[in-house]
Amino acid sequence: MNREYPILFNGAMMRAVLDGSKTVTRRPVKSRKPIPADAQFAGLRARDAWFVSGQGLTDTYIPSPYGRPGDTLYVRETSRVTFNGNLREYRADYPTPAHEPGGPNWTPSILMPRTMCRQLLRNTSVRVERLSAIDDAGARAEGFASREAFIAGWHELYGAGDPWVWVIGFVKEEMLEALADMLPTAGEAADAIRAALAEIDRLEGKVSDLEDDVEQLRDELQAVEEAAVWGDE
Repeated sequence: MNREYPILFNGAMMRAVLDGSKTVTRRPVKSRKPIPADAQFAGLRARDAWFVSGQGLTDTYIPSPYGRPGDTLYVRETSRVTFNGNLREYRADYPTPAHEPGGPNWTPSILMPRTMCRQLLRNTSVRVERLSAIDDAGARAEGFASREAFIAGWHELYGAGDPWVWVIGFVKEEMLEALADMLPTAGEAADAIRAALAEIDRLEGKVSDLEDDVEQLRDELQAVEEAAVWGDE
């Protein structure tokens, strides 16, 4: 059964999610007990990250705070409700404080109620790796221009180091809904293509039959012409 989990995004990252340039997020792996220095990520078991160690210690299991593929992530972001209570505002919609209209204080993302959520994400992949494992392609999927830019941003937010990180791939729920809406149309198009191909096969068969008829008529014509020239002896 699929479950729902909250996930926080700051303003810059929320804008990247909304414009589609961010499809992956990395988050620190937090464990109540230290992960052995030589531990290796062995995969997911249910919703747990499984680490194995060569030190002979018991395998380490850490629950994923973001679920597993197929689960839903509801985004928490800095938001507020206007004085009259009729309008919801999200700080990510304003690139700088200078663009922000006056109004009540903003509610931090960690305190945003579920009812204020405007963006649902579908978890498409989960793995664990060291922060340093990211490459330029991974950084671009994170919404950054390069690996160096992402690492610098991470260190500014979380401090220096090379920690284990959750790597969560996601897609916006509305994109899945749009795809689902397209499927019947795609099915109809496929049926039309199959029908057209069948008609082409039928016509090619008729052309082949006509070519045989033409060849037979040519043979008969040649026989008549020869009879006319040579006659019967």
